[in-house]
Amino acid sequence: TPDAWCMQSMSAHDSLLSVTWLDDINFSPGKHLLNTYYNPLKNSFTTPKIIAANDSMIETPSVALLPSKRSLITWSQSTLNESSIDTNLMSMDSVMQTHNIWFSICDTNQIYGRWKLLNNTTAESEPNVHWGPSNKGIITWERGDPVNGGNDIYFTEVTENGINYPVHIGNLAVRC
Repeated sequence: TPDAWCMQSMSAHDSLLSVTWLDDINFSPGKHLLNTYYNPLKNSFTTPKIIAANDSMIETPSVALLPSKRSLITWSQSTLNESSIDTNLMSMDSVMQTHNIWFSICDTNQIYGRWKLLNNTTAESEPNVHWGPSNKGIITWERGDPVNGGNDIYFTEVTENGINYPVHIGNLAVRC
């Protein structure tokens, strides 16, 4: 069961539960993003799958259990390795600007893929996935607006079409 980080996300559909969490205790070096399924009919979790790994920063996981029983997982991940961060030359802001938004599709048996959704966001972008009862969902994220100040909230629509997941990138939802 998830026992490492309190930063987790859960989603349920019918009698199935998908749990995604970060673990930097049971893996060394670095941080791992893991996913497992709980089936109450069997009263057990599946063996956790490693969705992503990085020796520095993976942040803000989010999961949605789709009607097909597959999970759509989002997270932000640094492009830097811990060893390449020079605190004498880099500010915290410049380190935080190295995050990309990623998403993955998996089920109880396999990971179908990992895709980079967006480059050069910030860890505060906090990507989230939201899914209803149909074959469509959205991924939302926040981005700082250096020109106008404040933050902008973006979304992208994802459609589950068999084994394909067409994604339409970058619609501005709200300017804060």
